[in-house]
Amino acid sequence: YSITLSENSDKILFSADVDWDTQNYRFRIAFPTEFNGKHMYEIPYGMLERKPYEPTIVYENNSTNWASAAGDYPAINWAGIDEGKASIALFNNGTPSYQINTDKFGKQNIYLSVLRSPSVGTYLHSPLEYSMTDFDGMRDVGIHHFEYALKSYDGSFENNRVVADGIAFNTRLIPFYGEPKLKTMPAVLTDNARISAVIPAQNKKGIIMRVVEYRGHDSRLVIKLPDYIKSAAETDLKEDIIKDVPISDNVINTEIKHFEIKTFYLEL
Repeated sequence: YSITLSENSDKILFSADVDWDTQNYRFRIAFPTEFNGKHMYEIPYGMLERKPYEPTIVYENNSTNWASAAGDYPAINWAGIDEGKASIALFNNGTPSYQINTDKFGKQNIYLSVLRSPSVGTYLHSPLEYSMTDFDGMRDVGIHHFEYALKSYDGSFENNRVVADGIAFNTRLIPFYGEPKLKTMPAVLTDNARISAVIPAQNKKGIIMRVVEYRGHDSRLVIKLPDYIKSAAETDLKEDIIKDVPISDNVINTEIKHFEIKTFYLEL
């Protein structure tokens, strides 16, 4: 287990190597905090407050939630606590199972589940629908390496860099041979919006760019375009054009609503 806080990092970096060979256990990493606020989880193209829930694994009135996540919620790159004047986030790297609860001392703790091993491997599937007896290897036996990071912020998540930091923590440099010849790409100049995808258009005459507002603010969307873009249009997710978008001095200036996804066709 290692903890790193370097001069070049604004996060506390953690790594753990686990030799796992057990059953009927869930392995969680616990982070006690001094924060008391909303429990926020990153979801696709946004963030969402969620309340804690208690798992009920026994039958009641001929029903059970045995298939629940046992108190955990999914999150993409991070989850954390937002108390308005400050916030704290725990970033994961491929282990997006969180639980945020208040302990008996009134402290809010962030838990990250990284491994689990049911006693009966069949219960990794649906025992009410079919039986599976060939479950060798389902308990994830072996050496596992986990990385995660903790960072606190001034102010609320809706006004800081938590989404960008989560993406950065899960992004790795891709090395390749040769001399790159890279064209200038479109750039979003609005703080609370980002480019989520750039792909060739189906008609092969332009590119499709998808932009998302990720902080929950209605605002102006400003996009700087390179010189090789001739025209722009807003489209639906099928790339059917909705309306033309004016360009002035290689800049698109339009509106974007909170957590809205906008798709643009940029003709070359």
